[in-house]
Amino acid sequence: MSARCAAIAAALLWCAARPAAADPAQSFIRTYVTAGLAILNDASLPHAEKHTRFEALLAPMTDMRRVALYTLGPAAKTTPPEQLEAFVQAFQELEAAFYERELWREGRLSIENSIERSKTDVIVQAFRLEDDGSRSVNADQIDFRVLNPADKPILVDLCVGGVWLTRSQRVQFREFLEQPGATMAKLTAKIRNRASKMNRYLAAGEAPPPRQPRR
Repeated sequence: MSARCAAIAAALLWCAARPAAADPAQSFIRTYVTAGLAILNDASLPHAEKHTRFEALLAPMTDMRRVALYTLGPAAKTTPPEQLEAFVQAFQELEAAFYERELWREGRLSIENSIERSKTDVIVQAFRLEDDGSRSVNADQIDFRVLNPADKPILVDLCVGGVWLTRSQRVQFREFLEQPGATMAKLTAKIRNRASKMNRYLAAGEAPPPRQPRR
């Protein structure tokens, strides 16, 4: 695990990992990875169709509205309903593109371990495999945070390159809205623009530029 992911996982870890409860979370993520890669690797499909099918796969496995409201923090309670709905829709577009990008970029993943925060909160660890199916010592790692794994599991966050996505977004959105002249409409437009750019890269079969580390 990367140092930053390990630190966050340690902060979440209130007790030792319990494999019996972690298995449903691993099965849930394995299903997502297998089905997602089958869509993204289907050479017979144009990108638009891949994206549509991937969104359909992702929708019931996540709660993007819940995550979107979390990333806004206190601003979610003071934003007018119509502006909030526009933000949620744009956020869903961005997250679908991000999830698609990360799964496509990794190519092949081995689901190997789980860290249990509680009976209803599990972090599933996966590692990128080489073309021959082996895993190098320095293999890329992606962590999935799953809630309610034994009942109605939902995927709520990813840790990629040492950064938890929704936690990072919460900080970024707060900082943006604190700037002079910033509005929810401007934040929504910024998110839509980011999603559009990411989808253009994916449609061209290119990996978008990596996210820049926060300063």
